[in-house]
Amino acid sequence: MKPLQPALLLLYFYVGCLTAIAFNIDECSTTKECITFPAECLKQKPIKCEYLLSYAPSENNSDAVAIELATKRIGNNMYIAVGFSNDQEMGNEPVSTCSFIGDNVTVHLTKNVGKSNRPLNENPLQLISDGDQNGLLYCKFQQNINKNLSSSSELPDLSHPHFLLIARGAIRNPQAPLRIGIHSLNQDSIDFPQVTPSQVNLSEVLEEKLFGNQSSDEAPNTPTVAQPTDYKNILVRLHGLLMILAWMFLLAIGIFSARYMKELWPTTTPMGLKIWFHIHRTLNFVAVCCLVVSTILIFIAKDFSWKGPWFGREQERNLSLGAIHSLVGLLAVIGGVAQPFIALTRCGINHPRRPIFNWIHRIIGLTAFILAAIAIFIAVSHFKRYWADQLWSLISLIVYYLLLIVVVQSLEWYRLAQRPHPVGVELKTKDGRQNHANLHSSSNQLDNKVKLTTIGSFAVVVLVAGVFTGILFFMLLP
Repeated sequence: MKPLQPALLLLYFYVGCLTAIAFNIDECSTTKECITFPAECLKQKPIKCEYLLSYAPSENNSDAVAIELATKRIGNNMYIAVGFSNDQEMGNEPVSTCSFIGDNVTVHLTKNVGKSNRPLNENPLQLISDGDQNGLLYCKFQQNINKNLSSSSELPDLSHPHFLLIARGAIRNPQAPLRIGIHSLNQDSIDFPQVTPSQVNLSEVLEEKLFGNQSSDEAPNTPTVAQPTDYKNILVRLHGLLMILAWMFLLAIGIFSARYMKELWPTTTPMGLKIWFHIHRTLNFVAVCCLVVSTILIFIAKDFSWKGPWFGREQERNLSLGAIHSLVGLLAVIGGVAQPFIALTRCGINHPRRPIFNWIHRIIGLTAFILAAIAIFIAVSHFKRYWADQLWSLISLIVYYLLLIVVVQSLEWYRLAQRPHPVGVELKTKDGRQNHANLHSSSNQLDNKVKLTTIGSFAVVVLVAGVFTGILFFMLLP
């Protein structure tokens, strides 16, 4: 048996080393708190988890926390990072980062400035251990709580609750591990940053772990989670609600009334204006107010920073769906808000330049409406976390626009088919007066059919716009 003793000792040492550098799931909810993405992956195996994070009291410093980060390896040179944010959006928060360059692992503190990241001058993080086991990268480091910091400090105060943003990505320049690359911008991708649903106060959890419960009858320790109102999240949702109301309900009906209802009730002019113009102007005015308020709300939610394409930004960020949504949406708003001012230049109905005004007004309005539809499609398909059910929201949006197209095209074809044909001179006979009277009566009958069809189509458009706007409202409400 003696020859086996060195082998057993070597095996024991090897297993001990693996345990020291691996994410130990057995310690979760006992000596440390764990957060994983997907949430239930630990019930299978740690390797099934895309992200693992834990925090526990530091063994060497009562004013520090030991943080573990682990993720699947997706490249040779990559990083995994956790950001400490006051909201669920990236921007202006400190970030603790583990960089893996070959066999070298470094930890450093950086800060998100808008959508960019820069290293801080001071690096208070201390690497405790690291490893790479079965394709799972792992690092453990110590970080000070930094309680009662001055407002000018860029270090995170972990005594306050934060949303935790966990991200991974490539390090494009191995010679500069502090310069981490951009993460995935596809919100449907697991490589897109994951965010805890609620704020977590690490210091309160640490106190429970250090001092224990005051009563043995109390429930087992669980992370202390704050549930504050995320006003930025509410502002983003209000932005979406107002845009949907403006483009899908108010402007859709307003455009329809201007295009198809001018011939209806030609002699009825309440307050000196035709009915179609009352509908068109009133709905458009309310819609423009919604567009302006909605735009202000989203700029407040984004700290008055522009999220669309811009000079000097990475191409990947400029071409992301989020940036395209911002650009297309802003152009749609500009077109929609400009329409009332363009209407002020309208010349008289018999003026020779009136057709020029009509075409400019139509082209700008239609272009803005199409751009808005694109922006709404991107919002539903890309900003997944704002929708109660993204799939049904997208289906509802597609059905809405298809129904609008069907109703409008059907009405166009019907009006074209019912257009009266001129009567030629050769049809006149000596009883032509009677024939002329009959033709005139037939033309009136066709006009009445067109009018009834137009009114019915208008009712269908109002119904479709109301129903599907309501559905998307329900999906988007907090």
